[in-house]
Amino acid sequence: MYAAGQGDGKDRGMNHLAHEGLLRRVIGGHWALAPKLGKLAIENKVEAYNFPQGVICQLYRDIAAGGRLYHSRGAGNVHRPDP
Repeated sequence: MYAAGQGDGKDRGMNHLAHEGLLRRVIGGHWALAPKLGKLAIENKVEAYNFPQGVICQLYRDIAAGGRLYHSRGAGNVHRPDP
């Protein structure tokens, strides 16, 4: 899992991990700077997800703070139209 563009658009960064069979799942926030990793995703050789960078950064922040990874903000606020 990574939040931002981890690479140089050619060979560095996350591209070091772009070997078939090395990774099973990748969750990223920006894929353009890791083209070799993106190629594995496009070819369905890894299970790949693209989450918003802010969501991943908030997850890292919550983990570092030792807090909950979920909260009740918005719970029970679902609008259900009358029948």
